[in-house]
Amino acid sequence: MSRPRGPRPLVVEPFDPRPSIETALSLLDAAGVSYALAGRLAVWAWVSGDDQEFTKDVDFAVPQSEMAALEREAREQGYSPLPLSIGGFAIRAGDRRIDFIDRRVDFGPLFTEAVSAAREQGVTTTTGEGRELPVTPPEYVVAMKLATGDPSDERDVERLLRQPHVDYGACRAVVRNHLGPAAANRLDHIGSRVGVEKAARYVRESNGEGRPA
Repeated sequence: MSRPRGPRPLVVEPFDPRPSIETALSLLDAAGVSYALAGRLAVWAWVSGDDQEFTKDVDFAVPQSEMAALEREAREQGYSPLPLSIGGFAIRAGDRRIDFIDRRVDFGPLFTEAVSAAREQGVTTTTGEGRELPVTPPEYVVAMKLATGDPSDERDVERLLRQPHVDYGACRAVVRNHLGPAAANRLDHIGSRVGVEKAARYVRESNGEGRPA
């Protein structure tokens, strides 16, 4: 008779994003493409330290029209790009874990506009080595996270909406434009849940309790 299966060993895989960021910036700059930091590290750029959650890779948003040039550069530098089902490609090489995402499947315009907005607004964050790089504005990070439908990404949306510097109206406008009215309604409920009064007013309106200001 086999013994009952016990708990698995507790192993927490460490991830230092710095080598991935360094490699990604080398590729992006050599290819001459537009980009903005996205994913969990973009959330880190906009929330307090207490609200930062573990990540296992580094994400960059890249316009679909520029992705081919970036992929060529990656191959020329000796990497083997792995296609992403959502659009774009990944690099997995030693401690380099990078996703270059264009979201050409369904949400390409959202990612292209996010990169443009980062450039136009001059929104940057700084690496530990003092290198400035464009970061996706919070309203676009909210939309990107909401688009996945993943509960962990919804938690990131909550974290972002709790920040006093995040403009809820701007978030809702981007979400409604790129994800549609149903997603905007869902955002309202998430915002209401974390205490955003403007979101709560939209929820009350959807329930027939008056129109938001």
